[in-house]
Amino acid sequence: MFSEKELNLQESELRNRVRNLPDEQRKRYLELEGRQLRSLSVYKRLNALFFLGLNHFYLERWLRGVINLLATAVAIYLYLFNDMRGYPVLILLGMIFIEIPQTINARHLVHSVNNRIMEHCLARVGDRGPTQRPGGLRDSN
Repeated sequence: MFSEKELNLQESELRNRVRNLPDEQRKRYLELEGRQLRSLSVYKRLNALFFLGLNHFYLERWLRGVINLLATAVAIYLYLFNDMRGYPVLILLGMIFIEIPQTINARHLVHSVNNRIMEHCLARVGDRGPTQRPGGLRDSN
């Protein structure tokens, strides 16, 4: 997980690249970005239903969403159709324990996803950004 400072710096660099795009590319970029960026408030609301994995599906973290959904289904099945009443509670408590950091770091998580979306949108409009030189040095093209 990135720090807030790193995420802000990355976003600032991406926004500078957007500003330097020709008008037609910038217009296309803004259309793409507007449809794809994720909302922190929506993520937080969906996080309340984390047992269903909706918050992970919203950020396109498909595997985590499916795991939450399956764990919830297993817990419900065990509770309703077996005499193992303690196991469903343990499963759900485990999910709560795993999801607490997601709730605490929601802002950073959504910011990181949005930065990746911005990078992807820039690539789709033809701006590949600075290229990497050997040794990790950046070349501004």
